[in-house]
Amino acid sequence: MLEGKTENKGTKNWNKYAAFIDENFPDFYNGKKNGYDWCDIFVDYLFLSCFGIDNALHLLCQPVKSGGAGCTVSRSYYKAKGQYNKIPKVGSQIFFTKDGGKSCYHTGIVTKIVGSIVYTVEGNS
Repeated sequence: MLEGKTENKGTKNWNKYAAFIDENFPDFYNGKKNGYDWCDIFVDYLFLSCFGIDNALHLLCQPVKSGGAGCTVSRSYYKAKGQYNKIPKVGSQIFFTKDGGKSCYHTGIVTKIVGSIVYTVEGNS
């Protein structure tokens, strides 16, 4: 079920967020992304829904027909534009790593920071 928010996690990564992007913004990615882990697709969906394609691409530091929809790839776009920061800020995309930063396994949007606690909104979890 594409409309579910939790039914399609793990290996069943079909979701309404990728379907929405594929249908409404077919040039956003370099191909259809339904079936991929969708935490990064969810972040892209939020930016596209709130800001439109041109602003979303700019804010996400992504090119048209990006290889996004993957945490490590999306983080590389921020790094290439000098927009990657290891200190989280409200409204920023945050990336999670288990290997000291070589790759990322999850992403979301920072909604609040209280001391050393970072609150986020995420998809695919």
